[in-house]
Amino acid sequence: MQKKCAKFASCVQSVLESIKRKLFYFEDYLFEKRYGYEVSGTILKKDLAINSKNSLLHANDYQAVWCHTLRKLFCEAKKTGYDFKNFIDIGSGKGKACLYAGTKQSFNKIIGVEFSLSLVTIANRNKDKASSKNIIFINADASEFELPNQTNFIFMFNPFDNVILEKFISNNINHFKIYNSVIAYANDIQRLSLTKFGFETIFRNQTRKISLYKLL
Repeated sequence: MQKKCAKFASCVQSVLESIKRKLFYFEDYLFEKRYGYEVSGTILKKDLAINSKNSLLHANDYQAVWCHTLRKLFCEAKKTGYDFKNFIDIGSGKGKACLYAGTKQSFNKIIGVEFSLSLVTIANRNKDKASSKNIIFINADASEFELPNQTNFIFMFNPFDNVILEKFISNNINHFKIYNSVIAYANDIQRLSLTKFGFETIFRNQTRKISLYKLL
């Protein structure tokens, strides 16, 4: 009897998760169509136009983050009470997270950092359709990018492995010691690299694998 109940509960959970995912994708579809953006789809890393072959080895394929994920992370970040001046998307791809931030949040600057020039080109086309005028897309390698000297909301959708992540953190560790910047990490596969540097989890959703980290 217990096995049957457990199997039934598992089936119900699976159906509910499938419905949720369909709703998430529908929300993304509406977001893209409403503004005329080109942000969906998957691009294999081998098809990205890049300058650094070494960084390409440690990169992941391009996929756009769900609007639902961004909304949840913004909501949790607000609970910290920190006054975020800028939104920084590390591995910004076609610019979806930056474009969403421009419609939902108030930031002095919204900066997308992307090592693929072809994706930056698409992001800039999307930016031309955006109402927010404080969005900037930079063609740069995350391992060399230095964060602005203000409190930043830093977003990553699992753009690379631990090698690039640790270079990015090492290069900006003094920033995190001075400012109340928070890392919002979606599909947080390499989160142990953050804890290795002394970051602590201030929020995590195990089901969605999204989290917020702060150097404390």
